Amino acid sequence: MNMKLFTRRVLTTLTLMRSVEYMLLKAALMVMTTKEEKQAIFQEMHDKPIGGHLGMNKTYDRMKLFITWPGMKQELEEHIMTV
Repeated sequence: MNMKLFTRRVLTTLTLMRSVEYMLLKAALMVMTTKEEKQAIFQEMHDKPIGGHLGMNKTYDRMKLFITWPGMKQELEEHIMTV
């Protein structure tokens, strides 16, 4: 086996492994939450002084580091509009 082919296979394998690790991590972070829990999360991440009222995009980006659920962005937008 020549070195180029070997290197390409190793890089392909590493890329695939990273993709699988990312998908597993993303699945671990995705949780189903109740409406009350969501409101508490929004308050912590946006409303309170420590959250900093960073606005929609920055708050959403920060939330995605810790938690996610289907429709989270839209629900966050609705929450911010009502605060």
